[in-house]
Amino acid sequence: MKSSKFIPYQEIKIQEPSDQVPIGHVPRTMKIIAKNHLTRLCSAGDILTVTGIFLPSAMLGLRQKGLTQDTYLEAF
Repeated sequence: MKSSKFIPYQEIKIQEPSDQVPIGHVPRTMKIIAKNHLTRLCSAGDILTVTGIFLPSAMLGLRQKGLTQDTYLEAF
């Protein structure tokens, strides 16, 4: 029988720089999931380059109806 194992886990929300956003538009955002040794490597205001896998996230409740999905990037 296996026991539970806890790993370091961090959700990071990134946003495109304001100087790259067209006038009158809202900056786009994306959620990044970092695990194990990749956690706590950045803080608010840092400029990042992230490599990972673009994945759909499970939707629960009423938002599950329709063809839209939330997505996130699982960092390497």
